[in-house]
Parts: sequence; C-alpha cells; structure tokens
Amino acid sequence: MMLTIPLGIWLKDIHSDRQNIVTTLEDVSLNSVWECGLNCENENMIGGIPAGQRMNVLRIRYGKDFMAIKVEYNKDTGWLIYSSEYLRISEK
Repeated sequence: MMLTIPLGIWLKDIHSDRQNIVTTLEDVSLNSVWECGLNCENENMIGGIPAGQRMNVLRIRYGKDFMAIKVEYNKDTGWLIYSSEYLRISEK
C-alpha cells in the first residue's frame, strides 16, 4: 500500500510529460545525460537536431537552474537542455 501512492504519482508525472511536443527553433545538441545541464560538453553529445523538428516529449527533468527534455530523434534517445531561444514546448 505504501508503495502504491508514490508509484501512482510518478506514473502520473510521466503521463503529464508525454502530453507535450518540443519544437527546435535553432539547431540544438542531443545529450546522453541530463545532469550536466547548462554545462554539457562534447563528450556528452550524441548528435545534433536541426531547426524545425517536432518531437514527442518522453520525460522532463529539472536541475537547479535548468530544465531538460528527453526526446527520441532518428532512433537516438537523449536530452535537450531547454532555452526559450531555441526550443518551444507545446501540448499535443
């Protein structure tokens, strides 16, 4: 019983995240980890995503000073570090 409530909250959070779409406004980097936040380096980069791409959000995580968005692009799954300058999030 004690495990049921946290599990339900976690599943609801994931469902809420997946109701969003992210659109790239500029070319962005796809990173293998989200924890690096605004300080991600080339060693964490999986690849690039060109401007104008729309992707389903798989998960959203929050760091101290940033938001990271997990997406799948061309069979690669990774994290985008959010900035309103180069990403737009909207509901499906």
